Amino acid sequence: MLYRVVEYFEDLQDNDHKYRAGDYFPRPGFVVSEERLQELATSANRRGRPVIRPENGEKAPKQADSEPVKAEDTQTPTPERKTRKRAKKAE
Repeated sequence: MLYRVVEYFEDLQDNDHKYRAGDYFPRPGFVVSEERLQELATSANRRGRPVIRPENGEKAPKQADSEPVKAEDTQTPTPERKTRKRAKKAE
């Protein structure tokens, strides 16, 4: 099933990937569990309100041919990595 983001959030289980309202969830090639979908589609998350909703009858955007990415395969950014990203943006 396809989901649509209804409120901006950063997915802590996907290397802090940023989702904006109107984006599709999950991003192309990223595999999430049914439990995670339920967490984000209900108030059982840190925000206490749904951040995604099921999208009925709409087709997903074309995806590039790539290997699916699982949540456990992504790295959580360390403070050092975040600092380097900020430094690059400032340049």
